Amino acid sequence: MTEKIEGQPCADCQDGKYVKNPKTGKIFCDKKCWLEKDGTAPQPAQEKVDWEKISIGKVRHGITCAYIQSGLKELDADTANEITKITKYVMTGVHPDVPFNG
Repeated sequence: MTEKIEGQPCADCQDGKYVKNPKTGKIFCDKKCWLEKDGTAPQPAQEKVDWEKISIGKVRHGITCAYIQSGLKELDADTANEITKITKYVMTGVHPDVPFNG
């Protein structure tokens, strides 16, 4: 990244010049080339959201809350496995312990 020097041409757009903000002292392009056409700052590249994982997490959370409300004192391995089975059943409609599904 090149150093921004007041009065020098903008390295990004070559159309504007660097100016100093009198309040903050930050140097920026007077043409505001970092803004997109719609007036918003460019967004960093984001990974694709895995909505399936988010949905599974929400279902698991709801089932865990239901277990706690039913009087469960602590979460052990057996209960965690049962919650996982119920979560899979809710998400897929298939339960591993049922010979006929659907």
